[in-house]
Amino acid sequence: TVLPFPHLSHTTTLSSPVTPPQNTFQMGNTLCCLGSCCLSSSISSTTRLTRSLSSKLPSPISTRLQISSAALNLNLSRLLYASILLISFILAILLRNDFFGVFQKISINGSYEKTCHFIFETLNSTCDGNFMVMRISFVCFVFFLVHMVLASYPMGFLLTPRIQLILQYNGFCLKVPVILFMFIIAFFIPNQFFLGYGWVALLARAVFI
Repeated sequence: TVLPFPHLSHTTTLSSPVTPPQNTFQMGNTLCCLGSCCLSSSISSTTRLTRSLSSKLPSPISTRLQISSAALNLNLSRLLYASILLISFILAILLRNDFFGVFQKISINGSYEKTCHFIFETLNSTCDGNFMVMRISFVCFVFFLVHMVLASYPMGFLLTPRIQLILQYNGFCLKVPVILFMFIIAFFIPNQFFLGYGWVALLARAVFI
């Protein structure tokens, strides 16, 4: 008997699927939680400043115009801050997965280990992918934490509400290069620092949730 498809006559052995590690996007979730927490706090403080300024405006017509302008600036600033957070999250995923093999080629020892199971139990683990995500998370945390502090109520004793609004709404042509510079600086921070930061991020995520 001649089989119609000879190439299908042999037995094909299927390998068992590889189970992904449990902490695949653990630090990615930390990035979202910490960033969104500081972002929401900063925006809520900015909204308070907008109301305090609108109450001091003299004319009803100018009040309407400036309130609508402030609302437009607030929505635009929300969009820009959310875009920074989204781009950071995408960058963290790319760095976590070896960035299409780029780090595999430029690595000193020729290996780029994406993840390891006991990242907080040993200092000798080479969890390159996880540490990359931690660096992105740390930069976003510092960036939005500074904005939250500048818009907080205690800073109102040092800065006027108008200056606080300017620091929140404007200056994105300066803020974007600053956060890019912070990303570069984060690559020079030793991995041991992020072992401690990982625990802080986990606790902060639990509080946020």
